[in-house]
Amino acid sequence: FNEINSDIEKMVRCLIEGDTEFINALSDSIKDPGEKLKFLKSFKKLLSRNGYDVSIQFLQERPKNYIRMPSNREDFIDKLIDEYTSQAAVELHGVITRIKGDEPRNFVITTTEGKKIVCHYPEEMESFLHNHWKDPIFIKGILSKSIRKNEMDEIVDISPFNSVTKDQIGKLQLLKPLKLEVKFNKKLNKWNLVNPELAINAFGKSFSEAFEDVEDSIESTVSVIFQFPDKKLSKESIRIKNALNSY
Repeated sequence: FNEINSDIEKMVRCLIEGDTEFINALSDSIKDPGEKLKFLKSFKKLLSRNGYDVSIQFLQERPKNYIRMPSNREDFIDKLIDEYTSQAAVELHGVITRIKGDEPRNFVITTTEGKKIVCHYPEEMESFLHNHWKDPIFIKGILSKSIRKNEMDEIVDISPFNSVTKDQIGKLQLLKPLKLEVKFNKKLNKWNLVNPELAINAFGKSFSEAFEDVEDSIESTVSVIFQFPDKKLSKESIRIKNALNSY
């Protein structure tokens, strides 16, 4: 308890002294960006604000001398929160496979690597989650540092995951990047990668399996179309052949 008091007292005094002093003290006391975030969000609530003052003391005995918490420092703390959020946040791509709407609210995302991550979310996000159930999504957030490592405590950003661009598919090195539409077939429970230009409509139980199907699709199309001269091909086959040549 005394050690915690000492750290907080140091932070308060450094915040009064200046920005650099506070940042240095924070870095000395807390190394992990995620833990810095938790501290800053709690610390921000202690600040004085327009209309009321907050004073604090750090002795267990009956308080005598208080330190007034500085005011007009929220913008500075918010800037640090943004900075450490960018450092601590991880990015995931996957599909929402379960939603738990009662407290504590959470959903499960099965990532493109096949991992299941429990993500805690605020109530205002619920409509988005139900609208995108089993749709590919992108999510950015802070993973838990507890024993339960497959949990995301805080979501920073969430949005649909509609496409992926690759300059190599398996063993196939491409001349230019190939853009694939990313879908998830709810009936088949499979990933679906699509590129109408090259007539690709690939499926896989895993994201990597879908990419293997993309490679097989390209190789199969090449082996068939390039066996014949253009005069023996349909207009659509010639279009696909020309498109393949550009890659």
